[in-house]
Amino acid sequence: MKKTAIALVLAVPVIAYPAASWVIGGQVDALFVKQYAQLEENEVVKLVERKMQRGIFSSEEVVTFELKPEFMELLREQAEGAEPQQALEPVRFAVRTRINHGPLPAFSSVGLGTAHTELELNHPLITELYAGKSPLTSDATVDFSGTTHALIRSPAVESVVDGVMSSWGEFVLDLSYDRNMTEWRYQGGLPFIKLRAEDGSHSLEMNNFALEGQQTRLFADNQYLYTGPVKVTLQSLETKGMSEEQPPMRLNNLLVQTNVTEKAGFVDILAGYSIDSIQLGEVVYRAAHFDLALRHLEAKALAELNRVAQKMDVDAQSEFDMAQFTPMLRPTQALLENSPEFSIERMGVTTPEGEVKASAMVKLPNANIGNLEMAVENPLILMGLASVVEANVQLALPQSLLMANLSEEQAEMLPALIQSGYVLEKSNQLLTRISYAQGKATINGQPIDPGMMMGMGAGE
Repeated sequence: MKKTAIALVLAVPVIAYPAASWVIGGQVDALFVKQYAQLEENEVVKLVERKMQRGIFSSEEVVTFELKPEFMELLREQAEGAEPQQALEPVRFAVRTRINHGPLPAFSSVGLGTAHTELELNHPLITELYAGKSPLTSDATVDFSGTTHALIRSPAVESVVDGVMSSWGEFVLDLSYDRNMTEWRYQGGLPFIKLRAEDGSHSLEMNNFALEGQQTRLFADNQYLYTGPVKVTLQSLETKGMSEEQPPMRLNNLLVQTNVTEKAGFVDILAGYSIDSIQLGEVVYRAAHFDLALRHLEAKALAELNRVAQKMDVDAQSEFDMAQFTPMLRPTQALLENSPEFSIERMGVTTPEGEVKASAMVKLPNANIGNLEMAVENPLILMGLASVVEANVQLALPQSLLMANLSEEQAEMLPALIQSGYVLEKSNQLLTRISYAQGKATINGQPIDPGMMMGMGAGE
């Protein structure tokens, strides 16, 4: 009797584990199906076929994707020398995934499962470049909450194709996202890229590209609008002989940062870039920076505008048709009537002649636009906005730089502008500030003299 009891006790986990693994395998399958369903709104790719072979402890799936015809048409329109009447062949690629079921996938971790994924691109050029290896792989774990943590890799390459020597280091991206794909965290980079013609006529070299971000979907039904910070850095980029018009170029320490935040139903978007130095031929520019801000954007209107814009099909070659943009008017009106603010908070660069600085701001406080669709037909309806718009522009630049770029007639006007106070002169810098508020414009705090402006126009 005791032996029978012991045998039963031992048999329970032996029977239960395969059953649990089978059930968990179904949960992983259902999770993948739910995530693939989100591709229905994707504007670039669509899911063509999914084949799944389920086992007790592991499964294998092969998913075939296709680039959407609309996206391919857009690429063709942008390509030089494209044949507009030529039929487009579907571009397809497959992703093969080997899944180990939990609760102890491959007895190497704990969770719903682990997955090894490889991108399959059957193209001679890809095969030659990557020496038969997959150009992209992913090793992922899915925990019991459905959160996926993946390490994505693309192997290093060293090859010569069509007279171009190509080499780059291994690309690695550490990525995680929740079961609904609404929260994303990622960090990765590429150590270098080197492209050089065998005859040395042209070359490109890039070093230490890095990317990181933390993003959360603002609305569950909109997969394009996210909040959170994103940061991109590049240590150096150098090109030579890329075109007859472009001189050799070297860029050092590029930093690009964006941050989208939401509070009480309104969104702020901040973006900025900086470059330590950039050399074009023999000329060196230093400390370049540009900081842009969009503030107090009504979140639901922004999401609707974003959704409409993603679905628009505008032919750049055809005549302008305002009717195509009609769906954008309602969310645009909601944005304008909620006191938005646009500003270039900082823009500048140090040239060989000295520093150039600029900033600008436009506010639309408490605007009542009425019916924007009617205003498109009759722009006079928008004249009432002139009394509420607030704007200013500030500019400072070296006098020698300005004089080198003015015609003789334009240069003759500068002394009069300085004398009038419209342009201020300080330490070889020329400064001006143009402001607009309550329907009136000023330059450096002084009302604009129409007579003087007309005189300058006549002088031209």
